[in-house]
Amino acid sequence: MATSTETNSTAMARKTQNFSHAPLGRFLVRQMRLSETELDGLLDEMQGHSRRLGELLVEKDILTESEVEKALADQKIQLGEILVRRHVLSRSQLDSMLSEQKQTGERLGAMLFRKGMISYQRLQDALKEQYWRKNGYWVIS
Repeated sequence: MATSTETNSTAMARKTQNFSHAPLGRFLVRQMRLSETELDGLLDEMQGHSRRLGELLVEKDILTESEVEKALADQKIQLGEILVRRHVLSRSQLDSMLSEQKQTGERLGAMLFRKGMISYQRLQDALKEQYWRKNGYWVIS
């Protein structure tokens, strides 16, 4: 017979495995849009089915489709997009730099700094925003 310690450790291992395979779920928990208990229940419900977490969140009226789309977009935000939103670069400047980046393979931030198009502080601030957004900790829109 399994002891309560074994049962608890098995449950914790399952929870950790589910949590590590649900980046959108982790993101929403960090943003306090979803509790860990709710996430666990949704992940359990998803097992054996081909539905995605975002679809289930909308189906159960936990989030709207636009809220799921925004969360997914924040997870994938690129440095250039942040710089355009902050009015550090224009869209045409970004497009030009991205074309050059494809040829050189240089990182966008390094290239912009080297060319004097961005200060070190602005680059650092934008990179911090990117990190925080991608990890679900950014709460300023």
